[in-house]
Amino acid sequence: MKQLRIAAGGVLLVGGYLILLLPGPLGWPGIPPMALGAILILSASPGAKRWFVKAAKQEPMMLGRFRKWLRGRAKKRHAKRISEV
Repeated sequence: MKQLRIAAGGVLLVGGYLILLLPGPLGWPGIPPMALGAILILSASPGAKRWFVKAAKQEPMMLGRFRKWLRGRAKKRHAKRISEV
């Protein structure tokens, strides 16, 4: 299942990047698929998580907000598991 999520994330990243290469305002629709692909990869791959955390610490203005948003999602997911037990 993890390999499927990583593969789907990679396809979304590549597809979003190709859309992003379109000229002018036609490229902006490529950003949401790229973000979704990054979320899928980061949620399934421990190596990608480590790289992302290291990069976010080095460049907090660029990646810090995205990291904070992902951390909030993880806390909500964890809270649901605790309340189910």
